[in-house]
Amino acid sequence: MTGIPAEGASFLLTAEAYKVDIDYHGEAWLRVSQPGSAGRVEIATEAGMAASWDSLPEAIRLGVLRLAAHLFAHRDNPDDPGPPEGVAALLRPWRRTRLS
Repeated sequence: MTGIPAEGASFLLTAEAYKVDIDYHGEAWLRVSQPGSAGRVEIATEAGMAASWDSLPEAIRLGVLRLAAHLFAHRDNPDDPGPPEGVAALLRPWRRTRLS
């Protein structure tokens, strides 16, 4: 996170200067508690777990392919029971879980 003052050069905020909370929906909230001379902040972030299809874990690639095949095969079936259990098993290690 970069602090942007009204005048002068931008500067990096320390980890103690802000807090990021992620709720159970996966939405992030950012609070800047020690802005210093910054009137604004710039946030740089990366999302996702791989830069390309080939760098995804094999289980995720297989799960996505099987899910796409299932959805294509059942595209006109209103009584489709949902994806096969094998798809869920392949993707389960990468799912977010929550306790309530």
